[in-house]
Formats: sequence, structure tokens, C-alpha cells
Amino acid sequence: MSFDQFQDSEHRGSPLLLFRFFSGERRWLYTNHRLPITSGTEVYGNIPISMGPTEQSAQELPQGVEINLPSSTPLAFEFKQFLPPQPIEVDVLTRHRDDPDGEYRPVFFGEAASAVFNEDGTATITCFPIGHKMQRVIPWPVYSPTCNWPVYSPGCGVNRELYRVDGTVNAIDRDVVSAAAFGTKEDQWFASGYVLRRETNEVRWIISHEGPNLTLVAPFVGLRSGEVLSAYAGCDGLESTCKDKFNNLPRHAGFPDVPRKNPFTENVFGTGNKGSGGGSDSGKAPWRSIGNLVE
Repeated sequence: MSFDQFQDSEHRGSPLLLFRFFSGERRWLYTNHRLPITSGTEVYGNIPISMGPTEQSAQELPQGVEINLPSSTPLAFEFKQFLPPQPIEVDVLTRHRDDPDGEYRPVFFGEAASAVFNEDGTATITCFPIGHKMQRVIPWPVYSPTCNWPVYSPGCGVNRELYRVDGTVNAIDRDVVSAAAFGTKEDQWFASGYVLRRETNEVRWIISHEGPNLTLVAPFVGLRSGEVLSAYAGCDGLESTCKDKFNNLPRHAGFPDVPRKNPFTENVFGTGNKGSGGGSDSGKAPWRSIGNLVE
């Protein structure tokens, strides 16, 4: 019997849900069935998990759904201290337990956006459909002294593997990680770059680099000594850095000669702020009057 026949039946329908969360190569698979379910090569663990109602709307902003599950699950743990550094996608499928064909139908495709931990030991994960991505603001090129391309992006064109250093962690102090290999580069070589945790493929932005120490924007949860981190050199977007550090000047998408003063907000003559009232020299031109002559 097909899915539609079970779905339309008043008595034979027994729907269950499969929740597939994934980020890169990592997977979190759950079902609300009383037993684990195997689908292909994937095994969905049975936990008390549920999904709120989905809505169809003509509004510009797509409506999200809430998924409730125990806060002790590995997926919920990803949200406990920080938001996941990489997006976690979610697919929700449904089938009927007694359907011999095992036919699945999609219920929801989207992305996990946030989580709230409740006093009853559950976590509520808010997910938005894939259409929500269309609401994201995409940066556009600007007229500035620094380069418009993020380092290692297609526009930049630099091969990041040529600027990668692998280091074995030997010390951890919250957001500071240390590896002897990082000390082989001059201080701040990795600043404004990023580091990849090889074991989990998590990424962190590097704020500062001194000797073997990297200061990260946020610590790696559960990082242990002996793990391998891959650090990639950073770029401050300046023309000199593009030329001397990366030998990539033809692709520098900045305007280093743009004036430093904004004539709409500052006095271009350097004698005070434009439009400021009061002071006798405020807003005046930098020349001296001698009688009726101008020197």
C-alpha cells in the first residue's frame, strides 16, 4: 500500500518522523518511533523528539518550526556554550510504520538557527526553511583602502594550502591554544586568519598570534592536548600585505589612495570639524587675512 493510502486512511495510518541533522561530514540522526530505524546505511536513534506545526504563508519572511528533544543529546550539546561555528542543516521526513513500501515524504528542509534550554531537561531548537537564506544580506564591494575579497576566496585566488601550518596542541587556556609549529612564523602571521580543528572540522577566527599562541574568537569545546589544528595565515586587506605576504597584488580589490578624510563630516582644511559652531577658527580656511589682502 502506498504512502497516500495510509495517509488518507482513518484507521491504518501510523506516521512517524525521521530527523536528519547534518553539518559537513557530521550527522545527528533521530526518530520519534519507539525503536531505532535503519534507512539505507543510516541508523536513526529513537529518542523523545517532536516538531511543532509547520505553516504555509505568503509573508516575505518564512515561518520557522520548533523541534524539541532532550538537552542531553549530542545535537543539543552543540548549542550549549556557543552557536555552532558551521551551519547545521535539518531534513525531516515522514513515513507510515506499517507501509510495506517504506515510502518517505519530505516534511521540512531547513537550517537550525538557535536553541533554548528548558527547565524540564529539554531543548527547543528553532529551525528556518531553506527560503530563509534568501533574506541574508550579501556584502557588496565598497570604495575603501582595504581589499574587498576575503582571503582565500575565489576573488582573492590565493591557495590557502600554501599558507597552512599544522600544529599539535600542547597547551589550552580557554580561548588561547598553543602549538610549537605556530611559533615558526613571525608574530601576527596568523592574525585575521582562521584555525581548523581536524577532528571535528570546526573553525575559529584568529584574533591574535604571538609565538606559539593563537588567541581565538571563541574556544573549541572539548579540545584536548594532542589534537591537530591547521592554522591559515591571515590578511588585513592592505595593499602592502597583498604584495609582500601573498604575492597577489594584481588581485587586490582595494583603493589605497582613497582620501582619509570625508568632506561631508570633516573639515578638509584640517582646522576643525566641519559645521562645528563656536570656536573662532572652526570651519575657517587655513590662510591668514592681512587687512583686506589674503596671504
